[in-house]
Amino acid sequence: MSTAARIWYLGYGSNLDPARLRRYLAGGRAPGATRATPGARDPSPPEAIRAATLPHPLRFGGDFATWGGAAAFVDPARIGAAHATAYLLTTEQAEDVLRQENGRPDLTVDLVAAAKRGGTTLDPELPYGQVLAGDWLDVGEPAVTFTCADTSRWPDAPPPAAYLERLCAGLRTVAGLSTDEIAAYLLGADGVALHWSRERLVHLAARAG
Repeated sequence: MSTAARIWYLGYGSNLDPARLRRYLAGGRAPGATRATPGARDPSPPEAIRAATLPHPLRFGGDFATWGGAAAFVDPARIGAAHATAYLLTTEQAEDVLRQENGRPDLTVDLVAAAKRGGTTLDPELPYGQVLAGDWLDVGEPAVTFTCADTSRWPDAPPPAAYLERLCAGLRTVAGLSTDEIAAYLLGADGVALHWSRERLVHLAARAG
């Protein structure tokens, strides 16, 4: 990794899984995804990876072709707790993750400045057009994550199995949750119970890797 400025990026959806985040950096198709991503300008792996928690609840909404169903968001208007995987990236890498999350290779943002002012809204029409920031890691460095600016644009909907498997993989390998804990956590997120039972989630979590 270069000597460029660094920032902690927290992934709470499919990016809970480090294997999925690597596709945003190195390029290629993530396990279970239908589309490949181009990768970042700097394909180097994260300098550090650690478990983290965001102070907002997890929810699922919209319908995205990459996975064939809803994707994960956090709702900044509500207090809660969402498991996340924190990656120490260059600011350029984090910007490239944001671009690929939104399918907008022209998107630009000064993430360090955004973090210092507590976040920013880039485009309310983008699925991940809002940058949230906070002292979530207590490491003295800025931390950011991305979500939607308007939850009504991405109403609650059930996530597909391939997408949930990536969350399960990250929740097990990084957060250290058991199969039962993973199922309970996911079932508590808005949108999941529209399609998933606890028994099906336990089965999915047990096979995810």
